Amino acid sequence: MVGRQRTRNGLDSLFLSKQRSLGGGSFSLYSLGRGVVCLLFAFGALYVVVSGAWWSRSPQAALRSKGRNIGYSLDWISLRAKQDLMARDKSLIGMLSKSIGTKSKPLVVDVGSGTGALRRALAPKLPRDVSWRMVDHDPKMVADLQRRYGKDQVVDADMAHDFSYLDGADVVAATAFYDLVSDNWLDSFVAHLPKKSIVYAALTYNGKETWEPSHPQDARVMDMFQRNHHHLNDFGMRLGGKAASAMAEKLKAAGWRVHTKETWWAIQPSIEHDLAGMLTEFHRGAAVKQGMDASAARAWASFPRDMIRVGHVDMLAFPAE
Repeated sequence: MVGRQRTRNGLDSLFLSKQRSLGGGSFSLYSLGRGVVCLLFAFGALYVVVSGAWWSRSPQAALRSKGRNIGYSLDWISLRAKQDLMARDKSLIGMLSKSIGTKSKPLVVDVGSGTGALRRALAPKLPRDVSWRMVDHDPKMVADLQRRYGKDQVVDADMAHDFSYLDGADVVAATAFYDLVSDNWLDSFVAHLPKKSIVYAALTYNGKETWEPSHPQDARVMDMFQRNHHHLNDFGMRLGGKAASAMAEKLKAAGWRVHTKETWWAIQPSIEHDLAGMLTEFHRGAAVKQGMDASAARAWASFPRDMIRVGHVDMLAFPAE
């Protein structure tokens, strides 16, 4: 502290000794110096704020933004909503609507509701007397759902370990959820399903992708992306692209009649720049994490594309008659 005070006193003396007279007033180099320092601090603070705001909206932010269970950022869910809506298989939705039309006040449980995209997509297609139970465990998602639909329709449940939210369900529905869970979790989930329930699972990632025009490193990056999918989270070791087939097999073994349809995102980067950019960043980051040279990964990511197609599976399973 003494050393700092001496240094400051020395600088003060230097500036004060250089005072000059301009016109009738006094001009102090000391005052000028302090003013410059204040301006530098102000510009530095502005830079931090601006760069921080950009980073919070960048693809990297989506990789860092995690909920308590699986980790989807609100930005990512918002960006993919249009593609999800277009990709949903209409024939399965028609079958679902017809099958619950004979039920009185059927209960639809939306597993991993997120922002409520599944409800917004299905509600216009289903009978008006349907009741909903929205289930999530991310604090931001739960708060948003409660604001949209009311607290009485939203359940904050630790879906990794608690299956009580399934009780009484006529339809158990989810979007883009089951590729995030483990094989053991699926066993427990199927075992806890109400025997009367219909299972609707939309947009489960199946590991199929095409990026056009192609790049020499596409196959390598895709392989690394798939391997990176299989990591531990609260649900166990993620199934990734194997989830849809695993779930279909388990439901069939338990007596459900399973219908599946392959569905695709079709992303034009020139139109959906933000979605394509975030998806590209997911792949680039996964490749680097799996050992790809950072410069090679950046070169792959910067390669211009006309179309990106990402495969999913929509599934509708009816209980045994």
